[in-house]
Amino acid sequence: MKEIQELHANVRARTKKFNEQNKIQTNKHRKDIQFKPGDLVWTHLRKEPFPSKRRSKLLPRSNGSFEILKKINPNAYMVDLPREYGVSTTFNVTDLRPYLDEDDEVPSSRTNSLQAEEDDGDHSQAFFIIKEL
Repeated sequence: MKEIQELHANVRARTKKFNEQNKIQTNKHRKDIQFKPGDLVWTHLRKEPFPSKRRSKLLPRSNGSFEILKKINPNAYMVDLPREYGVSTTFNVTDLRPYLDEDDEVPSSRTNSLQAEEDDGDHSQAFFIIKEL
């Protein structure tokens, strides 16, 4: 009986260790986005709940700005969606993105290599070598 209890304890410990490793691996690239009531968001227009808004692949895939009315749980929010959409106003956090005003500064996705006080070096020799080839 003692042997079986030890076996069960070992299995529980190994299962707990495996679950922790799995949780770390699964959440590695996940972003924790939290919204508060009153925040403005973009909604992702999936084909299933929005068939009239996604008739063509050329139509926008998101729409906004909509206000968060209530946080249901960390994964679900109630959004102030117009009645004309004809769908549930509850959205999963994966279908919501923060809405930025025109006044909000968006960080540049490109870096400028010709910033002041930088030396790009002499590229004339590289051009000459390429031209000869």
